[in-house]
Amino acid sequence: MTQADCPLMHLGTMDYEECLLLQKSLHQKVVEEDLPGYFLSVEHPPVITLGNHGDKNSVLASQDYLSKIGIQVVPTDRGGDVTAHEPGQLVLYPILNLAHHPVGPRLFVEIIQKAVIEWLAAQKIQADTDSKNPGVWVGHQKVCALGIRFKKRATYHGLAINLNNTLETFQWIVPCGLQGKGVVSVKQLKRGQPLDLTQAATEITHSIKSLLRGYPT
Repeated sequence: MTQADCPLMHLGTMDYEECLLLQKSLHQKVVEEDLPGYFLSVEHPPVITLGNHGDKNSVLASQDYLSKIGIQVVPTDRGGDVTAHEPGQLVLYPILNLAHHPVGPRLFVEIIQKAVIEWLAAQKIQADTDSKNPGVWVGHQKVCALGIRFKKRATYHGLAINLNNTLETFQWIVPCGLQGKGVVSVKQLKRGQPLDLTQAATEITHSIKSLLRGYPT
């Protein structure tokens, strides 16, 4: 089996914690059955998540207040600091068995970033990486956040691309704990033109698979 066998599952809108349980179940299946893996494409209702090194001071309102306005706050076991998810944002979760490819965590992150940058270039958006801060940036504004967990040579959690979302949930956080930097959506960069989320997920997943095939077993 190869990465070409890793199916992409479009989940529509799903609660963050429900989706995390699914990720962990698939991660266990991938490890125990030595499968190449899966990709999940999903949108989440408004939620703020804290990585395992997240600073609670990067959340700018109380959990009680955020709950009243319909925003969950969820601690997670992914890498990274604080980020936000909301409808219109494309979240991709690669649940991949890296034993099928000679790539370690650092190279895997580079592959994810490169795939997103190449996809953005096809949308006529010039983006880049930041050597100090993971993710994909357009100037000082982050368009794609990364937070990946590596466990037993397999991945879960993943990347969130601000596609058509309003970015309203981000007003309640310091994104990734970085002062002086902002967030931007692809829709804003395209001057209000929305993109098809399912098509974007399919294209980016294809690019990730193609890049991984450059490192054969």
